Amino acid sequence: MSSFRIKPKFKHYTDLSYEELEKLIKEELEKAENVCVYRFITGHMKIQIPEEERHYWSPELNLNIEKEDGRTVIIGRYGPDPKTWTTIIVGYAVLGLLIFFIGLYGSAKYSLGLDASILWLIPLLFILALGIYIIAQFGQKLGAKQMYQLHFFYERIIGEKIKIS
Repeated sequence: MSSFRIKPKFKHYTDLSYEELEKLIKEELEKAENVCVYRFITGHMKIQIPEEERHYWSPELNLNIEKEDGRTVIIGRYGPDPKTWTTIIVGYAVLGLLIFFIGLYGSAKYSLGLDASILWLIPLLFILALGIYIIAQFGQKLGAKQMYQLHFFYERIIGEKIKIS
């Protein structure tokens, strides 16, 4: 799982039905060594780190279960908690809008021959965007151990190795 992947994923085919998969996960969670909590919605499962061990950068595993050619296909995606993901995206959106409007305003002033020193804010905003990226990468590193925990938990349930793409 490279740190350059934003949301690592996998696609896995199995002969297990949704109900059998749900039963396997419940049985695994009842064991003393369980390390995850889950939520089920028909066709979707969410596996998370227990609340007491969770932090802002904790990942979660979302499993979409579908039928395809008489087999069950499980599409898994690792990602941060939605509030973490939203914070990062909103940060980028705000910076992008600021860059756009400052660029528009500054270039209009420049084309009119007026002082366009506001354009110097654009490189600073790009540096802030780089800062958000670095913080997100640092957060991903903080959550890496828990991502492996989730992955190994899923592999233990399925009983085979899963390649992440």
